[in-house]
Amino acid sequence: MHLVQPHINRSWSAAARQNWNKLFNALRDQLRIDDVLYGPLDLAFPWQVRIQHAENLISSLANVCGFAPSQHADTLTWASDGSMLPFSAGILDPKMVTGAATGTQTLVTKIPGSNISILHGELARLILALVLSESKGTINRCKSRLLTDHLNTVQLVEDSRTGIDQTARLRFMNGRSYY
Repeated sequence: MHLVQPHINRSWSAAARQNWNKLFNALRDQLRIDDVLYGPLDLAFPWQVRIQHAENLISSLANVCGFAPSQHADTLTWASDGSMLPFSAGILDPKMVTGAATGTQTLVTKIPGSNISILHGELARLILALVLSESKGTINRCKSRLLTDHLNTVQLVEDSRTGIDQTARLRFMNGRSYY
């Protein structure tokens, strides 16, 4: 961390100068990022770094989990699905959301908690499929396809092809950070 000394002039009292020097030295020598950040430390990284880390983690998990690839997959076709158990869980009830993607690789993830919904599973599995298809180096992205039953995403993709900016729409969508 780089701290800049302010211009200390005669208007500062001797006590103010002494206190500023103590504070400056304490901040320079003893302040750590977790002293001012509440939550996981990786939130202090730029979002591009967090995205790259997440994509690398997804690719690595697919390589080590050992799930069989789809028997019907070619390098251009991917499929995904999400689910939640129990499906009738209320907003504060504990639940388990599952997201799965398959193609030339397969990955299944589970997200436990009470503050999750089926939307998390649906969007997580879409992200899995997109990251895995990218990691396999799909040569012609224009011809690749992702089979999904998530109507909100299908409509969003179709609407984005119209050339109309979807930013305002995304601002108010549930799960906007996933999109």
